[in-house]
Amino acid sequence: MPFPPGCPPNPNKNNAQPDDWSPYKNRAQFELAELLYSKGQMLAGNIDQLMKIWAMHGDEHGEESPFLNHNDLYKTIDTTTIGDVPWQYFITTYDNEILQVGEVHSWMTAKHTVWFHNPHLLVHNILSNPDFKDTFDTSPYQEHDTNGNWASRHANIITKDVTTHGSMFVPIILGSDKTTVSVATGHTEYWPVYLSIGNIHNNAQWAQEWPSEKKYRDNVSYRKFHRQLLHTSLAKILDPLKTGMTTPEVAVCPDGHYRKVIYGLGPYIANYPEQALLACIVQGWCPKCTAPQNNLNQTEGITLRCQEHTELLVCEFESGLLWDGWGVVGDIVPFTNNFPHADSNELISPDLLHQVIKGTFKDHLVTWVEEYLVLAHGRTQANEILDDIDRRIALVAPFSGLRRFPEGDDLKALMKVWLPAVEGYVPVEMIRTICAFLEFCYIVCWDVIDTQSFSALEEALSRFFRYRIIFEECGICTEGFNVPRQHFLVHYLALIRAFGAPNTLGQMLLTNQQLDKIAACHADFASCGMLADTLISDVEEECRNTGTKLKEKEDNDGGDIIRPSILAEVALTKLPNQIHADPYSNMSPMDDSDDQPPEIDNLIMLYPSAVATYFAPSDLSGIGGMRSECIHATPNWRKEGPHYDTVFVNTNLDEDGMCGVDIACIKQFFSFKCQGHLYPCAAVQWYSHCGNEPDEDTGMWIVEPDVYEDGGRITDIIHLDAIVHYAHLIAVYGNNPLPKDILLCYTLDLFHSYYLNKYIYHHAFEIAF
Repeated sequence: MPFPPGCPPNPNKNNAQPDDWSPYKNRAQFELAELLYSKGQMLAGNIDQLMKIWAMHGDEHGEESPFLNHNDLYKTIDTTTIGDVPWQYFITTYDNEILQVGEVHSWMTAKHTVWFHNPHLLVHNILSNPDFKDTFDTSPYQEHDTNGNWASRHANIITKDVTTHGSMFVPIILGSDKTTVSVATGHTEYWPVYLSIGNIHNNAQWAQEWPSEKKYRDNVSYRKFHRQLLHTSLAKILDPLKTGMTTPEVAVCPDGHYRKVIYGLGPYIANYPEQALLACIVQGWCPKCTAPQNNLNQTEGITLRCQEHTELLVCEFESGLLWDGWGVVGDIVPFTNNFPHADSNELISPDLLHQVIKGTFKDHLVTWVEEYLVLAHGRTQANEILDDIDRRIALVAPFSGLRRFPEGDDLKALMKVWLPAVEGYVPVEMIRTICAFLEFCYIVCWDVIDTQSFSALEEALSRFFRYRIIFEECGICTEGFNVPRQHFLVHYLALIRAFGAPNTLGQMLLTNQQLDKIAACHADFASCGMLADTLISDVEEECRNTGTKLKEKEDNDGGDIIRPSILAEVALTKLPNQIHADPYSNMSPMDDSDDQPPEIDNLIMLYPSAVATYFAPSDLSGIGGMRSECIHATPNWRKEGPHYDTVFVNTNLDEDGMCGVDIACIKQFFSFKCQGHLYPCAAVQWYSHCGNEPDEDTGMWIVEPDVYEDGGRITDIIHLDAIVHYAHLIAVYGNNPLPKDILLCYTLDLFHSYYLNKYIYHHAFEIAF
């Protein structure tokens, strides 16, 4: 019988005793371990030194240090049983085909070890984690035939089967990202496989990995073995979930309720080379459709790949024709064959970072633009232009996660600032191509893709394909665009319809911190009410009340945080400077009015920064979708000159997007008291929108400084509550090279107009789209 809405779960039976902090002695020892290992990530040598000092102090008072040294700390953490999933392994070897070949290579007799965590236990750990209780769905959600088709279809299968009816569907999301690790013996390739579940929202995913050593690549027989080793290993690793794919089992969920669950293999996120291996296709072919390798843009006579179609081809054609005519590797058994309702071709999903961003942006667009500059201007002048583009990039205002990089070679940072830097040096059609691609990448990262955003995504992709022709017309892509990574974008819309808003491997890895042993203990203790008033939280609360921050550093620019979801807030930080001032000393007497200015304390508190905390589930964020960032207003930052950040300011609460906000530069944070009330404020200089819509070519709004007739900047005082969060401006550089003596700290004062950089992070993109 279903529970009525709002019915509370059964009481948590774990750690029922309020003083059971096992394996820790007490609350103080647990919170110290959490601080040193998880929050502070202190070096082992520093832990040893701290414990020695602690022991010396304890000897004087008859007390012991919480841990003897870092080894004692690590040993205590390792004894934690909550959330613990031990490593397992199995060994594979080459089969008896070794007797049928001529030369016997060393890999044929070698033992290949595959390490893994039991996925069944991992899934149960995710399901039982109470931190996910507010970011967890028990049934598929679908809006206007846009999101969740695949999950809804599988949920319907569960509903129609009397043995599984009423069970919650738990999609198993997989991802892999092959990497090479250098060790003393040389280069060893690992194939980490990450796991999450589809019930957890996009801003709360988790992962784990297993290494698989692959050393030899010297002949065709090994390549076949290498492919089959991957599929056989995946089938073996996922086998503990197989029974639960047809027979319901009971699992505790993040909200504390027990439910019947049915598992199913969901999307597999991978880069193109891994996609080819997983889909058993030849490199250069599409894993989703039968478009020929030499003409991926062909549409006539093309069908989607599926397991039934591939099996039919294998039965009808010999292996050579399968390879050359259909791009099928016919002698490999896909791992999905071992599981019900699973099709490797259907489940393949692109890795947004490596396949789309690195593949199309870095390897294609950036390379093509550089090739165009050489073709249009010659190598010498092209190098001068590229140097100026690097100077433009190096002069962009600092932002959390965006440091100065004089050569402009950091991929993630480059994507955020590259478009305004090349504008003026390339044809407008190239600018529009880059703009369309960036908009596609940012829309696809929204935590929810609804009907409106899906249409915008479709329109951005259409513009990208339309404008990229300029690279063919300019003589860069003379043979067209027969590129698998770009071709895969054609299938992206269908994948969103099937699986909803896609995840990235980075997002899946983000909350790994939530399921390690310390975090598992924290979640368990908190669910029992044992951390309602903790030692460290008391200190943090005191710091917030006094305007300070615990262990705050000047270069702490924020990032993802773990806290309950709120819309937004801005708070002053650090110990203030105090100044005495008469706020009415320069005011004329108010002879014509009985109204007198209110009395305020003549003590004004000045602050060099504030912290904005806001809900941004489309960005890499903590549990609950929260992020924080530091907003600076200081005349001397990192000993490199002034640093005055720009922000979004709410000026019209009745309007959405850019119609409801303006841009301002913070010149000073301060607070004062009036009639017993504390007023946190900021002195700002305004920027006005240039026009009523974004620039047609770059897709970004353009703003210009507000000035008086004499050229002085218009300054105003606003309440801190009017600030939304950080806004990033990049100068409209024009067509001329920059002087080489411009300093970064003065870039917001030297130009007539600026782009509002909506690409700096996804939340800004949603506001300024």
